[in-house]
Amino acid sequence: MPNHPDELLLKQVEDILIKQRGYISRKPEENEPVIFLATGGLDSTIIQYIILKEWKVKIYPLFIKRGAKASEYEEISFDFFCEFFSKEFPGKYINPLKINVEIPPKQIKENFSKLDLIRQGYPMRNSILESLGVSYAVSLKLKNDIDIKEIYTGIISDDFSFKPNRILSLYMMTLLSGVNTGNWNLSVTSPVLDKYLDVSRFHTKVDIIKYAIKHKIPLEKTRSCTNGSEMPDGDCCQCITRQYAFIKAGIKDPLNYTKKLSENEIIKLKNSFLEIEKKNLSGESEEYLRNY
Repeated sequence: MPNHPDELLLKQVEDILIKQRGYISRKPEENEPVIFLATGGLDSTIIQYIILKEWKVKIYPLFIKRGAKASEYEEISFDFFCEFFSKEFPGKYINPLKINVEIPPKQIKENFSKLDLIRQGYPMRNSILESLGVSYAVSLKLKNDIDIKEIYTGIISDDFSFKPNRILSLYMMTLLSGVNTGNWNLSVTSPVLDKYLDVSRFHTKVDIIKYAIKHKIPLEKTRSCTNGSEMPDGDCCQCITRQYAFIKAGIKDPLNYTKKLSENEIIKLKNSFLEIEKKNLSGESEEYLRNY
C-alpha cells in the first residue's frame, strides 16, 4: 500500500491510464517518430543519444527559447548537437524546430525572489514546456499525418528539482493530454525516469555520464549553467550538480568554469542543495532557506 499521498495519487493515475489504454508507458518501435524537448543541456543531450542508439527511434527535436539568461548559449549547444546527431544517426534526427515562448513571462518572473526559486522554482514551468510538446505532436499529425505518441523530456532522478519534476507530474501531463485531445495514446515522460521503460537503468547523472564517455559524446559542448555569460560560472545550482556528478563518476568535467571550486566545496554545496530539497518536501524549508 502507498505510504505517501503522492504515492497514492501516482497509483490512481496509473490505474486510470491502464483503464483508458491498457498500459502506463510503452517503449516506441524502431523508427517510430517521437518528440524530444531538447535544451542543449547535459541530460537532454545524452538521453537523446541513448534513445537514438538503444531504441533506434526518429527524433523531432523541439527547442523552446523561453527567455532564460543562458538561452543564447543553450541554443549554440542545441545547434551543435543537431549537426552531431544528424551525422551520427542519419535520417533519425528530423526537422529541428525552434520556437520563442517566454516561460514564465517577464512580468510574472520578476515577482519571484531567489529564495522562491530555490524553494520551488517557477510553478508549472515544465508543465508548460511539456504542453507545447503535445501541441507540436498534434500539429504534425494534422499537417503532415505524422503519428507521434511519445513526448520526451530530459528530467533525471537526481536533478535538483522538487516534486513538480517527478514522474507523477509527467504522468499527470499524460493524463491531461488524453483528456484534452481525446487521444489516449499520447505520453509525456522521461525515458530514464520512467521505470516502465528499459533505458531507465540509466537513472542518474553518473550513469548517463559514463554512457556518454563510452560513446564519445562531446560533453564539453553541452550547456548546464543558467548564468548569462559565455563561460559557466561554476557555482550555480546546475553547475554544482553537474560537477558533483562528474566527481561521483570519477571522470574529469571537460568544462572550464569562472569560479574554480575544490571537490570538497562542490560536495558541500551539493549536500546543502539536497538538504534544502529534503526540508522542502517535508515543509520545513523556510527557516533553513533564510539561513542558506
